[in-house]
Amino acid sequence: MVSQFCGTALALSAALSLYALNVASSTTLVGPNVCSNRVSSTISQLFAWQQRYTVRSSTSCWDLWSWFSCTVTRVKYRTVYTTTYYKSYSTRRFCCSGYSQVGRKCQRNSLTV
Repeated sequence: MVSQFCGTALALSAALSLYALNVASSTTLVGPNVCSNRVSSTISQLFAWQQRYTVRSSTSCWDLWSWFSCTVTRVKYRTVYTTTYYKSYSTRRFCCSGYSQVGRKCQRNSLTV
């Protein structure tokens, strides 16, 4: 259970880092005539963690009351895989219709006849 929590916290910090990267890259255009829209993406992350389980088996022993058969319980571990999905949102900035990008600004398109 603890390893699952640590993996979830790690995935959350990765998603937040990706969000910060998207916010930083979306501020490239400045000034008027800049349009924007919100873009969503789904991020999937695979977690592997150890799950504990018990196995019971019978073995021979020197116990007369149980007819020389004893039950042995062993603890074993198996790897369990879980996929977690996160929704990430970012703002995409682009020049509005009729404008083109020149450097970090949007300028009106010149019409040629």
